[in-house]
Amino acid sequence: MADIVLDVQSASATPAAGQVVIFPETGGKRLTFKDDAGRTYTLGEGAIRNYSTSVSSAGFAADTYVTGSAITVPASLTLQVGSQYRCKISLSKTAAGVATPICNVRVGTLGTTADAAMFIFTGAIQTAAADVGFIEVLITINTIGATGTMRGTYVLKHNLANGAGLSGTDVIEQGNGSFNTTTASLIIGISLNFGTAASVVVTQVEAELLNI
Repeated sequence: MADIVLDVQSASATPAAGQVVIFPETGGKRLTFKDDAGRTYTLGEGAIRNYSTSVSSAGFAADTYVTGSAITVPASLTLQVGSQYRCKISLSKTAAGVATPICNVRVGTLGTTADAAMFIFTGAIQTAAADVGFIEVLITINTIGATGTMRGTYVLKHNLANGAGLSGTDVIEQGNGSFNTTTASLIIGISLNFGTAASVVVTQVEAELLNI
């Protein structure tokens, strides 16, 4: 037989200079290697992904976690400097809802709106016009440890002219305070709140965690 069968395991110890070690990590059962600097890399796709192709039933009139946006860091690995979370959300709104839209980037171990909002991106106030939009969020880990930090960028594109429908074509960048990057099985995800009476439909979601 030509099959190679490997048992999953926690992250290997850092190898000696000039060496790499390959192992299947236990959390997501992905083939991983660690270099002599102690940095881990997932092989194959090179990313951990989640997605949703079904139309949401939520109207996002209250803060609502976006299905398909959650990415769990494998239990055997941790975030590292340069790890990136990216999420793309396609959505539409009716003429209902004229509040200020809010996009929260949440980090915790629950994968719900009870997780801490590490970034709160506040867009321009909406108007009473139907519109179609596309949100992109990019998060990069800058430092790691008990007081690790990350930076975030939020982009909203939409069909109507600025000041109508979803209103602004926003690009918002933020830095944030510290959080513990070493917590086991951290979950990064997005929640959206388009305000009272909003009727928003999310049609597609793609999320990925890179450099992990």
